Amino acid sequence: MNTVVFEHVRLSELPAAWRAKLPKAGFARTTQVTVRIEQEVLPTDQSQSQAVTALMANPMVGMWADRQDMADVPAYVRALRAPRLNADGTRRKKAGS
Repeated sequence: MNTVVFEHVRLSELPAAWRAKLPKAGFARTTQVTVRIEQEVLPTDQSQSQAVTALMANPMVGMWADRQDMADVPAYVRALRAPRLNADGTRRKKAGS
């Protein structure tokens, strides 16, 4: 696979279509970036199927399936995270911070 890398390119020098794909906030026009262009290798349906089969053969998959306290996974995870998060999802400050 061939890869082309352009290093230390100012955003203002990139094509407008490329700049449009970047987040609007956080980049100044003078910011320098590295652009990497390579061909994407997309998995075939067969390779995805083989990967799923291999994953499901792993004995770790489903190891907590019988746990009653995890019957509602989203609720379980919310309860785990609750002490660390505010209602709006931001992190709580640690005591003494």
